[in-house]
Amino acid sequence: MTAGTKKIVAIVGVLGLGVAIYLAFFVFRFQTAFIDDVVEDGGAGQVSELSQAELQEIFNSVEFQDAMDDADANQTTVDEDFPEMEGEITIERSGDFVGVNGYDFVGQALVLADGTGRRVLRFENFEGQNGPALKVYLRADDGTFVILGDLQGNIGNQNYEIPEDVDLDKYNTIDIWCEPFGVGFGLAPLTLS
Repeated sequence: MTAGTKKIVAIVGVLGLGVAIYLAFFVFRFQTAFIDDVVEDGGAGQVSELSQAELQEIFNSVEFQDAMDDADANQTTVDEDFPEMEGEITIERSGDFVGVNGYDFVGQALVLADGTGRRVLRFENFEGQNGPALKVYLRADDGTFVILGDLQGNIGNQNYEIPEDVDLDKYNTIDIWCEPFGVGFGLAPLTLS
């Protein structure tokens, strides 16, 4: 091998290594597998131990979206003066998280409802492995799904709005889904409480 060929091979090797590092850390966010994101979203503590006033705070801490006619429109948050809940907040459905595909997940998923159509999905005592671009899906048995948003953190209590038009009889499983790799990390089947 000539000196010029060795130089070209070295340059290609360095460029290949640079591309691999870029993909691993900036596209696939490989480092997230080693970093925990701890959250405490509204109402610290277990729902069963909270007063109605504290449950009301959980509802009010979730950013509700305006009704949007255009399916392609971006998500927007609702007016800060959204009216207070009128009814008693109850647990409509619940389920326990389990890990899938070799990942470990624990915790409980609760659907809180106030009787007016507004619902909040709450994760309690939630803990699992982190990963790149994890999303919270409501999944149906036929494989269709509704995205509730980005997973706020892999550890801690957290809340997500459930759109009023989502049928929880159909979309009855919480799925923590890694979008870049198309793999589930954790599931929580929801049953009536």
